[in-house]
Amino acid sequence: MKLIIVAPHSDYNDQIKRAFIACGVDIFYIEERMAHFLPKFLGKISVLWNIARKTPHLRQFNKKLLENKLILACVNFKPQAVLFIKATSVRPNTLNKIKEMGIKTANWFPENIYRPPYDKWFLSRYAYYDFFLTFDSSITERRTLEFPNKIKYVPFGADPVELGADIIEKDKEKFQCDICFIGAAYPERAEALLALKNYDIKIFGWSGWEKTQLADRYFGPLNAAESVKAYKRAKICLNMNTRPATNGVNVKTFEIVAAGGFQISDWRKDVEDLFIPGKEIVIFRDLNDLQSKVDYYLKHENERQVIAKAGHERLLKDHTLKQRAMKIIHLFK
Repeated sequence: MKLIIVAPHSDYNDQIKRAFIACGVDIFYIEERMAHFLPKFLGKISVLWNIARKTPHLRQFNKKLLENKLILACVNFKPQAVLFIKATSVRPNTLNKIKEMGIKTANWFPENIYRPPYDKWFLSRYAYYDFFLTFDSSITERRTLEFPNKIKYVPFGADPVELGADIIEKDKEKFQCDICFIGAAYPERAEALLALKNYDIKIFGWSGWEKTQLADRYFGPLNAAESVKAYKRAKICLNMNTRPATNGVNVKTFEIVAAGGFQISDWRKDVEDLFIPGKEIVIFRDLNDLQSKVDYYLKHENERQVIAKAGHERLLKDHTLKQRAMKIIHLFK
């Protein structure tokens, strides 16, 4: 099978690409977030991309170049399908041109579509794809959608081979803690972490935490390999999904267990279909519940180890990226 993938660059999207290759798929990859009017080595520089994105005339010109590149790739590479991972730059007219070539399209969308600006984008665009793949089962249950059969539930996954990491002595000092949290600084997350401030907390992620009351617990962003080391060294890996609440669970739900970490996560409906709460993952429903479970599991190392091992085994059995890739390939066929 030949497949074009259109996506912004990220460590996770690179893992998805390799998962399809491991399934025997011939991949042509198009980077979405770059200045396509510049040579490739310049176009990927984030400063230049941001200039192209924020300048109205350049933004429209850049979109057109991306779409032309995609159409040319469809003509020359002759794929059976095009998989978009978010890739909101590509417009309906281009999607229709691809369909006219007999090529199927799908968007595996990683964002919360109940949160602006993705709510409006979703309602205006999902119908143009043959399939809209979502990590959130609630979208498949929405009766108000005009084309509900286009929506397919494909949760995230993780690759434990990619996420393997050796811990060296200096990593122990950098990452060892009672509670590790990796993610953006949203108010509800800050509230939860402030409730746990008496514990040894280390926060990693994009800037924003330095402007909160938790600035002294913030240690900057991490790459994929460093995130794994953080998950391995923390006694508890705290996971909090974005609001408004949906059924679906985020990528970290899988990345933590892939790394062998012990996870406490906020409740979402889908988590109970993916892992067994209390045996493969621990769930909290409010801040009192979170504080109680943090206190309990910090005192019970053996239970943490048993749950972390069971969660890792569940991921190997049911939630690898190769398994997700096979599901998408089956849809295209």
